[in-house]
This record gives sequence, C-alpha cells and structure tokens, in this order.
Amino acid sequence: MDASQSTTQTDAAGEYDGSAWVIELDDQAAGVAFAVRGGVRFAAADTRFWALDGERFASVAKAHAAVRRLARLRPQPGDVGRFWSASPSR
Repeated sequence: MDASQSTTQTDAAGEYDGSAWVIELDDQAAGVAFAVRGGVRFAAADTRFWALDGERFASVAKAHAAVRRLARLRPQPGDVGRFWSASPSR
C-alpha cells in the first residue's frame, strides 16, 4: 500500500471505519466492537453473547456494559443445578 492510500476500510453499507476493540469478560473474548457511524456494532465471539450480535451501541463502554449485564442474566455451566433443578419432590 503506498502512502496515498487510506488505511480506513468501509463495509458494504459504508459505515465501518476500520477501528475495532475486543471486549473481554473474565479474560475471555466476548466479542468485538467495530466502530461505525454514530457508535459501535458488536460481533459476538462467544455463543453466550449471540443475543447481542449485530447490536449497535453508542460507545465501547456501553457495549461492554451490555456484555456484563447479559453475563449476569445467564447461568454458567456450574450454576445449572442451582438455577434449574426446581422439580417437585415426590
């Protein structure tokens, strides 16, 4: 690439500017926030966060807050018995 070419990329809609941030939770990638016109768009890297995939947020901080909220709402594998074993006793 020569110096006259821009390093900024755009997507098909012309809104991605080439900046991206990995959003981590407990040292694991939850997803990537891509800068778009007016904020960021979230792309999930972990199935626990597919509900947020494609969502647009005003900032990386707001996307990270949404990841943290969703993580609190969903039981973790070790928590399944505590949350889902409410079957009646016989």
